[in-house]
Amino acid sequence: MTSRAQKSPELIRAKIIDGPAIRSLNEWLRLAPPKQKEKHWKDYRSAKELGQSWLRNRVPAMPIESSELLRSHKITVGFRPAAGIVEAETKIDEFGGPRNSDIVVLGDSTAGRILLAVEAKADEEFAKPIADELKALEATSKKPERVKRLTAAVLNRDVDFHVQSLRYQLNHALAATAIEA
Repeated sequence: MTSRAQKSPELIRAKIIDGPAIRSLNEWLRLAPPKQKEKHWKDYRSAKELGQSWLRNRVPAMPIESSELLRSHKITVGFRPAAGIVEAETKIDEFGGPRNSDIVVLGDSTAGRILLAVEAKADEEFAKPIADELKALEATSKKPERVKRLTAAVLNRDVDFHVQSLRYQLNHALAATAIEA
């Protein structure tokens, strides 16, 4: 894709839409590091690989693989990114900290305004299934209530055997994406 917005050095921002622009991998690490900086900022780990993919040609641009995927659906065909926020935080509820999306991208397609929230994965899983997440929690934790509410909000159902195998992190990410949108 060759749209002007994709090639703009102002495309990717740190943390917030009006934060400093990210133009290099070093700036990505300095301005918007992953939560566990040393553990996650390594070759073949998702945080660094995401940064490398967005800065592949030393100019911030949506990775070609993402562009190709977006061209495959009628709603996202013609997507032109306008702004990206690295390590975007979304407050979901009173039960825990914010959701950190690896990058949130706002842009336009032939169908209208689109918001993408990316959870990059390289050698990591999408956390535990919902059933395992609930089993691992202490009785005093507020997380079971969060899991129940997110499941109701995102999937419009209780935590039953149909949803227990779904990955909690994806459920959490879907809720945050809906809030951001």
